[in-house]
Amino acid sequence: MVMVSVSLTFCSCFRSETKKTENPEQATTQVETLAEALTSWDGATLPAYPQGDSTKLTILKYVIPPHTNLARHFHPIMSFGYLMEGDLTVVADNGAEKTFHAGETVVETVNTWHHGENRGDSAVVLIVSYAGSTTTPLVVKEGEGDPKDYISE
Repeated sequence: MVMVSVSLTFCSCFRSETKKTENPEQATTQVETLAEALTSWDGATLPAYPQGDSTKLTILKYVIPPHTNLARHFHPIMSFGYLMEGDLTVVADNGAEKTFHAGETVVETVNTWHHGENRGDSAVVLIVSYAGSTTTPLVVKEGEGDPKDYISE
């Protein structure tokens, strides 16, 4: 199984101010790379970033109750998440699956049918970032479309 990750990078456009403090260590900003990836959790290479429509960035917080299966769906755009609490198992139609635990990152598949499962006794809390466009949905559920509708040649 391939370990994957995504780069979450803060740019220097944030203004940094240092305030006087009794403890100099409190004035130090710490940055930790949680993930960097060229592939999704199943090892598939991520597609080229789409060109054309205006870019739309979205961050969602999902709270998935215990013993809950999410609907079968796919993502026509790239997305990645950070698991805040619980254990989430992602299952692809071909039977491949991977369980992510609190503190881990997940790079979603693109245009691949799958679903998530919370097999545990506590809620899953997942923060997901989507990088898409104003005209492309974040998620397409079964019966709402087909991955081939979103693959550009």
